[in-house]
This record gives sequence, structure tokens and C-alpha cells, in this order.
Amino acid sequence: MPMAETWAGPRVAEELTERRSTFPTSSAPTSAPVGLPTLFGADAFGREREQRARVSLRWAAVVATTCALLLQLVQHKTTVHWVVTGAVLTMAVASTVVLYLVRGERPVGERRMMVMATLGVSCVLTGVAYVGVLSPTVVILCVAIYFWGTGDLPYATRFVYGLSALGYAAIAALSYVEVLPLTHSVLPLASENKRALVGFTVLLEVVFAYTLWLAQQGRKATVRAVAALEQERRQVQQREALLNEARADLERAREAGRLGRFTGRRIGSFLAGDVIGRGATGEVYEARDAEQGTPAAIKVLHPYLFSAGIELERFLREADVASRIESPHVVRVLESGRAEDGSPYFAMELLTGSDLAALLRERRRLGLREILTLAAHVGDALAIAQEVGVVHRDIKPQNLFLSEDPHGKTWKVLDFGVSKIGEEAATLTRGAAVGTPGYMAPEQARGHAVDHRADVFSLGAVVYRALTGRPAFTAQNSVATLYQVAYVQPAQPSDLVQVDPDVNLVLALALAKDPAQRFRSAATFAAALRDATRGELDDPFRAAAKALLARHAWGSDASARA
Repeated sequence: MPMAETWAGPRVAEELTERRSTFPTSSAPTSAPVGLPTLFGADAFGREREQRARVSLRWAAVVATTCALLLQLVQHKTTVHWVVTGAVLTMAVASTVVLYLVRGERPVGERRMMVMATLGVSCVLTGVAYVGVLSPTVVILCVAIYFWGTGDLPYATRFVYGLSALGYAAIAALSYVEVLPLTHSVLPLASENKRALVGFTVLLEVVFAYTLWLAQQGRKATVRAVAALEQERRQVQQREALLNEARADLERAREAGRLGRFTGRRIGSFLAGDVIGRGATGEVYEARDAEQGTPAAIKVLHPYLFSAGIELERFLREADVASRIESPHVVRVLESGRAEDGSPYFAMELLTGSDLAALLRERRRLGLREILTLAAHVGDALAIAQEVGVVHRDIKPQNLFLSEDPHGKTWKVLDFGVSKIGEEAATLTRGAAVGTPGYMAPEQARGHAVDHRADVFSLGAVVYRALTGRPAFTAQNSVATLYQVAYVQPAQPSDLVQVDPDVNLVLALALAKDPAQRFRSAATFAAALRDATRGELDDPFRAAAKALLARHAWGSDASARA
């Protein structure tokens, strides 16, 4: 027997298969045959059915015990009374024994469920006959009909309903002809009231039928909901399969692309190995020192960019600037020069780990302690860059690398290719905005002169992204994003995540549109962020941030007030 029918029963298998066809998908035609899955819908209904079986056994035991106690209230006991009492007590004991035998994971047979349902309803009808046709005991029959009506066995549902409705009608008929007088039950009436008996019987039969209809409608709604959920699950699985296929293709492409024009050749003091990265300006090779075997990474400019003055200058600048900044948080340059074919290159320490962009794609957000470490390390690197007169101008998640080695984890700043040194003219930018739109400072977006406070703004945007899980500035295109950078304050961080209110104030200063209102250095920003998480933010910073937000609140557009 198929797994689906073994666990969920034929009714669920048929209903789910039928219902699933009514939920179209965007990835497959709706006419495609879809079988009942075995890992979700079938298992869910299987577990529900087993639980229902055990509940029915408990119900039968409780009803039989209660009925046996009620029978003792009868004043004039006869031989029939004692026989019925014995049968009911036997039912209670049998239900309890069967419930004990099927404890744990052992399945309950359908026949046992039917037998218990029959005996349970019979016990209730017996109680109704002795306690009183118009007594509240008839409510138990409604409960039984609803319970079985929401179940998985249609024949059992019809049987319980039929037994309850016909059984009660028979008892009412016997009461009408005074075989079971209304005045001689445990809860007797003062006098025979046959009109009330007929009216109550008709009303109760309608209630029985309506209870069955409600139960069946509820069951259908449940099946539809499970089918819809299962359809969504299959779509997710299908997308995951396509994604895994794309990843496999990408991995094969990466394996095929590991060989570069310098693989196996010597570049300066190093022997180049596989390509570990490619970009618009060059290739990065994994390498080792030809004599000492020290691992390294070598970046080589693409040959077609030799004549591109700006790209060549940026490439050489990256090596020059990185070699000027002596910091454990800046990638260390080991050597630079030109390869045999004249290609400019520079060798740097080989990093193991991943950049912030990859971490955020995987986890969406970082923990507060991780963010404080990130800000402290990057702040130290930018502070040293500030001392030697270097402005990075492109601080973003892709250029912040979490290096892992036996001594621990260290954040390193990468790619000084568009950096600004001292008071030099903008020879590499031609007066245009250079950087990544969502992370560049407002003055940088406008193409104005920048200083180290532009890096403070960029680091603030990075911290905002890592803290809240969403970019501070983002839009449909780069122009709209630059507009947000220049004029719009992002949403308040504490509206997106739970943080100390002082963290809002620190980020407000870091993301100030006016450079004069920002922190004087990235290191100062990192220290203020740390103090804010401890409730120790300096009062001058707190006051400055509140004054700033009073003029330009979170989520507001400064140009709208102009």
C-alpha cells in the first residue's frame, strides 16, 4: 500500500490530490499530475488520525464509566438494568485496556475504532433512556457526531451519525408510547408532555444533521488549507532544486575558471596558482613565495586596461595606499611591480574568510557584539588612514573582509583603488561621484570635495545595514538612491530592531547630511557606538544628535521642507 494511504487513509489521499489541483503554480502547469506527498500532508494527517483514535478510546471509556454511575440513580432496578450496567462497565474496562495496549507509537486499527465508537454511542443512548429523553445527556451525541465528522473515515462518520439519530428517535418513540415513561426516568418530568417530546425530538434531529454538516465543512477547510500549504512547500522545494542546480553549474564554471594566464608561472618573487577572483580590473591568484613558500594573493591588471589611464592609475594607487597604511586591519602589501609581459601586479597577504556582504546574504543581520567589533576594527583602520591623509571613499560590505586565522578573527579594509590622498586634485574622478551609491556620503554623491568624514558616513551606513538587516538608502535605481543619500533620513533603527535609544542618536550623527555634524573620525564613531550600547554615551553627543533630529527627523525628506 502506498505510504500516503497507510498513514492518512484513502479519504485524505483523494481529497488532497483533488484539492491540490485547484491551486495553480507559476512554475508548473496546473494540469500536471501531482501525487500526495509523504513528508508533509500525509504525515500530518496520519499523526492527526492516530491522535483521534486514542481520543475516541478515552471518550468511550469516560462515557461508559459515567453512564454506569448514572444508572445507579435509577430507583426501581430490574434484571435488565443490571445487565445493562454490566455491559456498560465491560465497555469502560475494554476501552481502558485497549487504550493501554495501543500506547506509544503503536497504531490503532480502524476496526477497533469502529467498535469503540459503536459501544460509546450505545452507552450514551443507554444513558439517555435511563436518565431522561429530554435530559442534557443528549449533548454528548452532538459531541460524538462532530468529533467523528471531522475525522478521516467517512463510513464511520455516517455510522455514528445514523446510530445517534436513529437511536435517539427510537428512544423518543418508546417514550411517546410510554414504554419508557417520561415520568419514571432519573430526571423525570412532572407529567407526560408528548407535544414537547415531539418538538424536542425534531429539533434535536435537525441539530444532529447541522452538527454533521459543520464538521464536514470544517474538515474540507482543513484539507484545503493543508493542500495550499503543501503546494507552497512543493514550490519552495522546486525553487531550491533549481537553485542547487544553478549552484552546481556555478561551481563547475568556477572550477573551469580557476586557470588564468599566469597559473603555474612566476610573478616577481611568487609562483602563481589558481585564480581565486576576477573583477572588472584584474585577476587575483593564489600564490606562494617561490623560495620560502609563504602563501600570498597576487592581483594582476587585465591586459586590455594597460592603455586605460584611469584604471591603471587606480590599480597602482591601491597598492601604493595599502602599503602606506600600517594596520592589522588593512590588507598588507608584500610586493608590487610588473610581470614578464608588463602587467602591473601587487602581492598581498592571503586572507581566509568572507566579506561582510557574503555574511549579510547568509545571515541578514549581525549580532550587536559583532557589529561593535566590526566598527572598532574598521574605525582603527580608517583612523590610521586619516593620519596619513588617505580617504577610502568606498567603504561598503564588499570591501570589509572578516579574516580568520589561528589567532582569531580580524576585520580588514580592502580596495583603496578610488581613495583620495591628501589635497590632491580629483584626477581620477574627473569631478564625478565615485563610490557605491547606497554607501557614499552626500557631499561625495554631489561630486564635491571629500575628507575623512565621508568614510565616517559610509561606515555609519554599513553599521545601519548590519544592525537592522536593511540598507539605509536604497531605491529602484542609482539616481533615486543618490537622492535619498543627499536628502532623506532612513527609518529609525529602533523601529526595525530592538536597540538602545542612544544607538539611534549615534547613527544619526554618523549619517548626518552635513559633514560638520558628523563624528570627527571613524574611531570616535566606533567608541560612541560602544558607549551607547552600555548607556554611557557622552552628553555632548546626545545633545548634538537630538538637535540634529529636531531639524531632520528619521524618515523625513529635507528637500520637502526647503
